[in-house]
Amino acid sequence: MAENQPLLNNDRQYHQYSARTARRPPSAILIENHETPKWKIRTSCAIILLVEICETIAFYSLIGNFVLFLKDSPFVWSNVHAAFVSFIFLGVSFITSLFGGLLADATLGRFKTLVLAFLLYGLGYSLLTTLSFGKFSCAFEKEIANKTILPVTPSSPSISDENCSITVFLIVCTIALGGGIFRANIAPFGADQLRDTNPLKVRTFFNYFYMCLNIGAIIGLGVVSYFQQQYGFHYGYIGAMGSLAFGFILFLCGRCMYKITPPNGSVLLNICRITKDAFRSKKEHKRRTSLTSFQRQYDNSGSLYYEPSFLDWAKIRHGGHFHDSLVDDVKSLGKVIIFFLFFVPYWIVYFQIETTFLLQGLHMKLDPFKVSNFTAQPNIYNCSEIATVKSPQISISWLSLFNVLVILVSIPLMEKIILPWLDKNGRPISLQQRIIIGMVSAMLAMVAAGLVEFQRLKSIFYDRENSCKCKMVQQILNKDNVYYAADFTIFYQIPQYVLLGLSEVFTIVAGLEFAYSMAPKSMKAIIMGLFQFFTGVGSLLGPPVIEIFKESFFLKDINKSQCKNGQIVSTSHLDYYFYIMAAVQAFFVIVFMIVAYCLNFSYSTSIYESRDPRNGDVPQKTPKVNRSW
Repeated sequence: MAENQPLLNNDRQYHQYSARTARRPPSAILIENHETPKWKIRTSCAIILLVEICETIAFYSLIGNFVLFLKDSPFVWSNVHAAFVSFIFLGVSFITSLFGGLLADATLGRFKTLVLAFLLYGLGYSLLTTLSFGKFSCAFEKEIANKTILPVTPSSPSISDENCSITVFLIVCTIALGGGIFRANIAPFGADQLRDTNPLKVRTFFNYFYMCLNIGAIIGLGVVSYFQQQYGFHYGYIGAMGSLAFGFILFLCGRCMYKITPPNGSVLLNICRITKDAFRSKKEHKRRTSLTSFQRQYDNSGSLYYEPSFLDWAKIRHGGHFHDSLVDDVKSLGKVIIFFLFFVPYWIVYFQIETTFLLQGLHMKLDPFKVSNFTAQPNIYNCSEIATVKSPQISISWLSLFNVLVILVSIPLMEKIILPWLDKNGRPISLQQRIIIGMVSAMLAMVAAGLVEFQRLKSIFYDRENSCKCKMVQQILNKDNVYYAADFTIFYQIPQYVLLGLSEVFTIVAGLEFAYSMAPKSMKAIIMGLFQFFTGVGSLLGPPVIEIFKESFFLKDINKSQCKNGQIVSTSHLDYYFYIMAAVQAFFVIVFMIVAYCLNFSYSTSIYESRDPRNGDVPQKTPKVNRSW
């Protein structure tokens, strides 16, 4: 998030580079001016790509099965609270990305910031691995003392009553902080290695970067998560921590080959300075001007001028210290923020893939073969028919691989074949239309999840004459953890994962492109940070949403039911929760279409086409758009 345009009220910034260079030995300056050998550039980029794979393995090894980890002994958290922590982890991880970029741009630089991210990441993962052995003492937490490990009941509804809750939250937030800082800087640091080269090489690097990200996701979800479920979480976390340690050592080994750019200011800090200066200037204006007298302001032509908005007070002509163009650029971010706000409901829906989808899959049959050994066995649900499956062969995190594979296949298919073909035939799809298609796809994913849950419950309570009569599969995971599931294969979840993958291809890719087109050139560096910030906001809103509906639909146990006279009186309804998520997404799709029409989002690509600093950077080509921002 580097800021390239100097501020008017800080003349030192004009000479910052020259002053820094003057203090360096001439030999260093001569060496820096030489062209970097190609082998060094290629090696540094290759190291960064390998480091990205290592970090992604660690990230998906955690989030892929974290709900199951908290539900296993010795923690035995409730469904609701296990989902809470996953939402919080994702939210903190994305929100801190914005401040990770700020830290690198304003203070430490990208290399030192990435070292800090690795240290935080490693500290959190070390504690998590120790906790996963089940021998870590949480005696300092009041809820652990003399507490028998039993399934959570309505008598202990608070998340603070869960086993090792404080320790888990501290570990999760530490890992999320390290991951967020890392994510904000690793891709720009890789792009720094290719500065002053052909822009096509930068594009190629990002293509490889995206491919490496998905390779890491496949290994984390497909391999490490399987070992966690089958042999123990400590084995999986040891492997993930080893991957992270290898990435850190590899990153440090490449130190002598990197192009390291010193911190040169942050767009976010400039925004804060402008806001602060506007407040100071407006306060000073009120102090000088009598409240009873109002002096109209006129421009040079004598025509009536508008009353300055809040940020306008930071302009030079209103007593501030900043160029008009820089203030106008900050004001233009208002429309971008409005745009990103409509992604918040989408992210609430999207992150069901790491929370409620996993809970639903955990209570579906994880064995690919037909189960037939149903017998009468004692069980907590009083079901007359129970079948036991030891160490089922399917990992619940494997379903997330369908999401990854859809993205890997669909993005090149869209960019290389479908979109060019539609453009060639005179039927182009605008960015706004692609966003709407993606949001509708997310809505359909929730509908599909609701239908799957309806059929899952139907397969448990199978007898129409006696709806309380039930049969379940007793699945033993990780040697001794028992989960009761429906005799309903988890592969029925595939459509909802595929639909969410398609929604990501349409909504997220087009949304970022759309936001970049709306933002002026000086503000484009902060777009990704804002995008990730609102992604985190959407994830953090997940726990309150679940809290609202847990008593009515979600409950503590999605298999639970209450019977009277041979008929079900009430039961858990995770399907209703999914339908409500679909309705919320549908509502915001309609609102987005209305707001996009009112704010003329479709014209945004040309608002900042041409600027002339001689006339205060006023756009020379201005379409008919709403100028309230």
